[in-house]
Amino acid sequence: MWHESMFDPFSVNINTRRGKIISYDRGLFQLNSKSYPHFKASDFFDLRLNVRTGIAHFRTALTDNKGNIRKALYAYNAGQSRVAHPPASTVAYAKSILNKYYSIQTRRESYVAKYKENTYTILLKPLIDNN
Repeated sequence: MWHESMFDPFSVNINTRRGKIISYDRGLFQLNSKSYPHFKASDFFDLRLNVRTGIAHFRTALTDNKGNIRKALYAYNAGQSRVAHPPASTVAYAKSILNKYYSIQTRRESYVAKYKENTYTILLKPLIDNN
């Protein structure tokens, strides 16, 4: 959602090709009417529906690509048929998301290590030293 809409539930992105509007991506997961023709215009801004649909779409992409996150991002962004040869914009999209993901994972691991160290220093070390 961060990359798609910067967490703005009313975000709209206009997609153009050769100066012509080809679709509008809307809501948190930037869903469009080409992929979801049965949605009414207001459905794209229904938070629960948008999030559930976006998650289901990515889960399907992840399953179709045997858990390969990079390929799942390609499929989510450009469609499953373009996974083997994704456009440059899709490669950049996946790289941006993966960089953010790995950055968060690294920070999380750092916090966990610090927490364990502090737990040892505050709780366990005094007990060990006193024995």
